[in-house]
Parts: sequence; C-alpha cells; structure tokens
Amino acid sequence: MSARRRIGIGVAVAAAVLVGSGVSYEWIARQNAAREFPPPGRLVDIGGRRIHIDCEGSGSPIVILEAGADTSGSALWYPVAQAVSQRTRVCSYDRAGLM
Repeated sequence: MSARRRIGIGVAVAAAVLVGSGVSYEWIARQNAAREFPPPGRLVDIGGRRIHIDCEGSGSPIVILEAGADTSGSALWYPVAQAVSQRTRVCSYDRAGLM
C-alpha cells in the first residue's frame, strides 16, 4: 500500500471519528437541555400527530393564537399570550411537524 493511500485512509478515519464524536456530543447536549428546560405547555395527540400546546389564564372567550408559517411556532406569541392571559384564557400551539 502506498504512503499516499495510507495517509488518505488515516485522514478518512480521523474525519469519521471527529464527525461521530460531534454527532454524539450534540445528541447528548440536546437530551440534557430538553430535560433541564422543558417547554411550557404539553404535547397532545391529535389524529396520530403530537402537537405542542400551551394554555394560560382563565375565563371566556378562549383566544387561540395561530403559529403562522415560520419555525418559531408558539414561541413567537409568548409576549402576546402573557398579556392576553391576564384577561382571559389563551392557547398557542405549534403546527404539526414542527416538533
């Protein structure tokens, strides 16, 4: 086996180890963050899909905040939900497939 081929194999193995380590670290960090900082609200099953919903306040009518098209989902509505929840019940949810 030539020196060039051995070096190429060594570089490929080192790259694979680095990528594997990075993926493992990221997965562990995400699991720890999800455990330490759970999102407000809960996951509900609707037609076989798990959807995150957060409801606050009490009273009637119930105000539903639509997530819209961006990927921030219900987090975008957090300041509005806090204000509205002082007067009535308000719920915000993430669209299916966002989580």
